[in-house]
Amino acid sequence: MVEVTARHGRASATFVFAGTPDDVRERLRVIVREERRFSPEYETEHRVVLMTRITWASWGGLMTITTSPAGRTETLVEVRVTPALAVTAYDWGQGRRDIRRLHERLTRSDG
Repeated sequence: MVEVTARHGRASATFVFAGTPDDVRERLRVIVREERRFSPEYETEHRVVLMTRITWASWGGLMTITTSPAGRTETLVEVRVTPALAVTAYDWGQGRRDIRRLHERLTRSDG
């Protein structure tokens, strides 16, 4: 399980993905198509930004995924979740759950 740091309604994690940055972006596209929780905002060469939907625990927010090569066949992935409402001080753990869900989907062998 990925270690997620959370404070004041914001959450972040860093982990290594076994694949290239292009592989990460392609898996993220699949996850967005399959998961109702995430919707795409924009994508660049090293960054993908998703919106998370409103739940009972959160007003939703921005999930920023930044990738950088970590060798020939690995990618360093940094994920940050910030709430949609800047004054949010507590998100009931939703940012942490979103990052863990994304990590689980990205790293499982069947995509």
